[in-house]
Amino acid sequence: MAEHRVVHFEIAGDDPARLTKFYADFLNWKIEKVPSPGFEYWVCKTGTGPGIDGGIMKRMHPQHTITNYIDVENVDAMVTKAQSLGATLMKPKSPVTNMGWFAILQDPQGNPLGLWQTDKSAK
Repeated sequence: MAEHRVVHFEIAGDDPARLTKFYADFLNWKIEKVPSPGFEYWVCKTGTGPGIDGGIMKRMHPQHTITNYIDVENVDAMVTKAQSLGATLMKPKSPVTNMGWFAILQDPQGNPLGLWQTDKSAK
């Protein structure tokens, strides 16, 4: 059985370019804007020790908060399981070119929860 560990986070902000400066200056994160046509996204490298890396993006709606992404073997199966336990689908399974797929759910208490499936053929 997969461990289902948190593998990525996303921080949403109204002015993501300014927010990247805050995290770079405050925590010494190495932050780099990545090319994404029509979508601004910065990758955050948080360090070399234990922990995870993440991203910063433009807030999509007023309630958009930090989203943690959990590693899963099969996004479709886990979306179905989460929904059977009371979660609501916010963003259906979507591809990230040459990397994998993700979906975003809302847990029964209203918290966002991302699922991540790595494309093993892309490695």
